[in-house]
Amino acid sequence: MNQDDNKLVQQVKEWQFDSFVTLYDRYFQRVYSLLLLQSNGQDSLTRDIVKDVFIVAFEQIQTFNPDKYYSFETWLYKIAYNSMNDVLRNRNKDDSELEKSVFSNFFEKHEELEQIISHIDSLWLEKKMLFVLRFWYNLSYDEISVILWKRSSLCKKEYGKLIKLTTSHFKHWITD
Repeated sequence: MNQDDNKLVQQVKEWQFDSFVTLYDRYFQRVYSLLLLQSNGQDSLTRDIVKDVFIVAFEQIQTFNPDKYYSFETWLYKIAYNSMNDVLRNRNKDDSELEKSVFSNFFEKHEELEQIISHIDSLWLEKKMLFVLRFWYNLSYDEISVILWKRSSLCKKEYGKLIKLTTSHFKHWITD
């Protein structure tokens, strides 16, 4: 666990609430980006859920155990992932009209990146999360297993399959 995070969490547990503001500032953008991906770019939905994530984290911080969650960051991602899943599960099943992923907008001038993002966006939600948590956020398989409720060996195996699938999907880019 990040020792600075550990110290801040302990301070919050001791009623020094300014320390939570520091944790919020540190992790807001990462949680927002993760949930924005999960919501397929729905900004207002994402902002609402991020707010709820930090409220839950603040209310539940006394229960945080670094031995169980590896780090505050992992614990926060788990809350975020579960919160978004709850919202999406309760929404209408008409996901076909969701906006294209926000990442496509960032890379619209770069055809290859847009194709990669489009491919990732077409994956099942859980596969998307696995890819983002491992590739972009560089979390360990143990940390990912806590977030996705899977064994770390299964996360590693599924990530390997995902990389092979993605590589074969774009094999036409590979030059001899």
